[in-house]
Amino acid sequence: DASVYHMVQDKLDNTRIEFRQQESEKIIRSSTIKAILGALASVTPGTDLVVQGVIGTRMVQDLCKLYGVPVRQLDIDEFFNFSQGQLKKSLPILLAVAGNGLKAFPGIGTVAGGLIHAVAYGLIFDALGHAVSHTLEEKGSLKPATAAVTFQEMLSGNLEERTKTFARLVVEQYRNKES
Repeated sequence: DASVYHMVQDKLDNTRIEFRQQESEKIIRSSTIKAILGALASVTPGTDLVVQGVIGTRMVQDLCKLYGVPVRQLDIDEFFNFSQGQLKKSLPILLAVAGNGLKAFPGIGTVAGGLIHAVAYGLIFDALGHAVSHTLEEKGSLKPATAAVTFQEMLSGNLEERTKTFARLVVEQYRNKES
């Protein structure tokens, strides 16, 4: 009986892990696309910050709910504060700043800045979501400092391929927005 119980428990645990990973990917992808669309939709430099904050907060809440982890706004704020410290010298934040700067120039600057900005947010949200998901899976709770360190690692990992992926996604979203 005990061995059957352990076998069933292992199967349930593996199924739960697979389900959470699949649902986590859906949440991260959906939030990343929303962040990209928010960057494309915001024409004025800096207007996207409120939108991105709401999307990011919602993504963290949804991931915590998926993993059955209670989360307070204070935990989310602390995580974002730690994450901002990790972002300061990274390529995606430089892209975001450059994109915002280009938006100040009407016409082609607005379009090019929006596209660059959107790629940056794609990179950031993808890494942010995966860091939170990984931390929830490994630690069983949202540990802001741990998640921020994981965020930094994921942000810089395989940057060239991820940038290409998000550039394609941004162009696709931009074309859909135009039609």
